[in-house]
Amino acid sequence: NIKPKISFIFDDAWDSTLGDVKTLFDARGYKFAAAIPSGSLGNPNRLTINDIPKLQQSGFEVLNHNVTGDVANNATCNSLLNGVGVQPVGFQAPSSVMTDEYLSEVSRTCPFAFTQASNQSNPIPRNTDPLKLFRFSTEAATVQECIDMVDTVIIEGGTAVFYAHDIVTS
Repeated sequence: NIKPKISFIFDDAWDSTLGDVKTLFDARGYKFAAAIPSGSLGNPNRLTINDIPKLQQSGFEVLNHNVTGDVANNATCNSLLNGVGVQPVGFQAPSSVMTDEYLSEVSRTCPFAFTQASNQSNPIPRNTDPLKLFRFSTEAATVQECIDMVDTVIIEGGTAVFYAHDIVTS
């Protein structure tokens, strides 16, 4: 009797995260997580550091999405976010791979982390290491595969985490 859970992560601090995606989710009373790579902030079509507190204050989760996961980069991203009053709640592995050598560092600052994309048709299984959670790419999957994943989670319980990058309003 596990209550099904469906989550969404939007990577890389695209402008659409605070605009179109937030508006869409707010209209339906849902929340998502934004994976923030500190090195992208302020680049063209990206959020600025001052945009991130707006997301967290509105009830959206913020994930550390630093460059490598190593001690220095993890601390830099956390420090930058902490400097504007944001405490990341998790970690999104860069380049879709959580390198084992960084697990102890990430575990010191985050209770969970997402690693490689997985387009398998099963939700995250019970007893999965919370630092090695996989995510389901909406960009790599077909619409039917996304529907099938939601159906599987509803029928079998468990969790599905969908992720995407920038979106277009159409």
